Amino acid sequence: MGIPTPSARTNRLLITTAVLAGLLTSSAHASAPSGAMNPEHQKVLQAVTPDPAPKNLVRSSHYVVSNEDRPHLFRPTIDEVGGALVGVGTDQLYMYASWARPDLIIPMDFDQVVVDLHRIYGLFFQVADTPDDFIAMWSPKQRKKSESLIESAATSPKDLKALGKAFKHGRVAVYARLRRLRRDYKKAKIPCFVTDGETYSYLSGLFRDNRVHMLRGDLTVPDGAMAGVGKALKEIGVPVSLIYLSNAEQYFEFTPAYRANFRALDFADNAQVLRTFPNGKEGDYTYMTQRPADFLEWLELPKIKKILQIRYHRVRQGARDRYVLPAPPEPKKDK
Repeated sequence: MGIPTPSARTNRLLITTAVLAGLLTSSAHASAPSGAMNPEHQKVLQAVTPDPAPKNLVRSSHYVVSNEDRPHLFRPTIDEVGGALVGVGTDQLYMYASWARPDLIIPMDFDQVVVDLHRIYGLFFQVADTPDDFIAMWSPKQRKKSESLIESAATSPKDLKALGKAFKHGRVAVYARLRRLRRDYKKAKIPCFVTDGETYSYLSGLFRDNRVHMLRGDLTVPDGAMAGVGKALKEIGVPVSLIYLSNAEQYFEFTPAYRANFRALDFADNAQVLRTFPNGKEGDYTYMTQRPADFLEWLELPKIKKILQIRYHRVRQGARDRYVLPAPPEPKKDK
């Protein structure tokens, strides 16, 4: 999933996605191919009701950056899938969007600090012309400039307090994380939003065209934000091509609400469910993909309560620590 805030574990890393709708633009950014989103479709998405804030956070921590260090293992499965990217987490979503080229990004997190950090991402995406400019906005040298920009974007004193809290919690870790991603992916010669200008422009275009809609959402809430997103996407005619769950499913059982929330989503034919599983060492994860239709088959089985029951059926898919989770095995026939 990720790591706590810098104040808790200073040198760890994690991040997410979102937008400050219609805030600022920059002519230096190339527009995303989809163009500006239909205003009526924007209203449909903005009408989705956020879930209530949770009473407690996992480990009482704000996960403002990702510690999943090999997101490119998903790339062969997700290249150019388009559609809607729905997911938890922070910077991972931008990495996956770099390769998937979605028409729409919907970041969901039950931590309001993460949701507000998405808004800051959106603001910076719209004013920074290049990946390096974007990373620099999180740097100590530009802290006051960035804080002034956030202050000008706030809609009220309460909103400014929330954005200030998110920036304070996230700035140091985000800056370190983005610099590390830039170093590693430049070395690997893998284009992504922190190394490649064209990819960065695509994502900044999504923000400028109001195609990123973040909200506070809990995957397990009955008839909540996730169900609302499913209904809204059906109404505007955008299928889900990617749903990224990180390792969140390890923290809850497959409740009736969770099963119903997944059934509420309209998936594209090429859609994938993306998951990670920690291997016991910091930043070391197994990366797993699954067709939504196969996962829905598992969810029809009442005895399947936890993701670990499905994980045991994983099948190696080429690269180290990249696996696919298949459909349930055929029931054994009585002799």
